[in-house]
Amino acid sequence: MTKKFFLLISALLTITWSASARKVGVFCQMAATGTQVSEDGVIRASIVIDSEGEALLEIENLTDKVVFIHRKRSFSLVNGISEPMFIRQSNTDSHTTQHSVVTEENMTFNTKTVDSESYTRSHTIYDQRVLAIAPHGRSVVYEWDGLPEKLRTDMIDIGGGFFSVKGKGRFLDTGEKFHKGDNRDYTADTTPLMLAADVEYSFNEKGEDSHRMAVKEYVSSIRIVRSKDVKRGYMLNTTPYFVFTSGKSNTAIFAQVGLGALAAAVIYLPFAVYEDHDFGF
Repeated sequence: MTKKFFLLISALLTITWSASARKVGVFCQMAATGTQVSEDGVIRASIVIDSEGEALLEIENLTDKVVFIHRKRSFSLVNGISEPMFIRQSNTDSHTTQHSVVTEENMTFNTKTVDSESYTRSHTIYDQRVLAIAPHGRSVVYEWDGLPEKLRTDMIDIGGGFFSVKGKGRFLDTGEKFHKGDNRDYTADTTPLMLAADVEYSFNEKGEDSHRMAVKEYVSSIRIVRSKDVKRGYMLNTTPYFVFTSGKSNTAIFAQVGLGALAAAVIYLPFAVYEDHDFGF
């Protein structure tokens, strides 16, 4: 029984490692053609890509005056879908303070009578509709997070990520799953992800005599590599990019195969006991 049982477990573990090897890394390289940065002598706007899947809109004030960014009249765009950069949000921050006062003290019995009262102080914080940037200062005006999820779902299925039981992603034009060595190139018209910003600014808080500036950046290629190349920084010397893994994680696969091994053991054990023991029949 012991030998056969361990042969069964070994075979299942082999399947585990074979399956985990199918997990891949997906590098989304940005075009960086120059449209991601724009300046007019007053401000410089830049879309900055983080390799972990975030993008920031940074604006630098190039003048000796305070510049005001009017976020309510500024827009972010993802694949042509726009939304204002100002979304009214509120957060109430409350603090409760207890105040104690000794009102009576008896020195003979060493006792004190204390009156206590408490009160709550709160204030509400709103998202900044107008963002002031100091002379020659720089501020983050907007953030796009979760860039892999923003890839066009009619072009790319990103598949499962870390600790996911979902399989590898695929290119939907062919329906083929991601394979190491796959490479797709895109233009501004065919890209699966276009980020853009249209910003209004002025030298006064009311927005009088305002000006506009636009920037955009897009994914120009997708390369499929080994999952371990993600940690090694496969494309550190290239233009900006973001990266993610696709496919079942080792943990998910191990759990699935482990359950299979347990089920197999439950099925196999009664037969093994019957085979290895002589009941004298």
